[in-house]
Amino acid sequence: MQPEVRSREASRDLGFTLLEMALAITLGVIIFATLGRVVLTSTDSLDEINMDSQVIAELKSGLELVGSDLRRSGESQITLDRSSADFDVMTVRVQSLSGGSPAYGAEDESGVFHAGWSLRYTVDSGDLVREIRDGSNSLVSRRIVCRHVDRLFSSEKGFEVTKSGPIYNVKLRVRRTLKGGNDWRRQVDSSFLARN
Repeated sequence: MQPEVRSREASRDLGFTLLEMALAITLGVIIFATLGRVVLTSTDSLDEINMDSQVIAELKSGLELVGSDLRRSGESQITLDRSSADFDVMTVRVQSLSGGSPAYGAEDESGVFHAGWSLRYTVDSGDLVREIRDGSNSLVSRRIVCRHVDRLFSSEKGFEVTKSGPIYNVKLRVRRTLKGGNDWRRQVDSSFLARN
């Protein structure tokens, strides 16, 4: 009988029992599931960081364009329409950079100045657009300045322009919805001095 006992002991040393295999597989599944969750969370965080940097760059670029037009304009050449609950509309005529007497208007896309033309900033389908309009207020061209502009939130508009003397304060806020369904907002604002 001793040879049989040795063979059972020898067989135990050669492999795993069914229980040991089930336990090892269960632990492996738990470890891989946890690692998968960590990788997904890290990827979502990286996506959010990338989106944040892209949106902030777009916000700053858009605000700088608005500011450039305001700085080149005279106070009397800026009109604000604040009637919308969600966004303001701003029309600007900039001063010609050449010539003897000051003339107000706008430059077309090729950079040619046209007296009497205007620039209009408005929000259309969630995008802040800069429209160039001729003397009869017909649309000549339009360009998207910033995407995903937010609507009214916490009693503040997504694109808002306020005036205090020759100083114009411009606020621009965007909103995006993250994968988890949470809203993500970023806002920039700055003040600009218009010419007298």
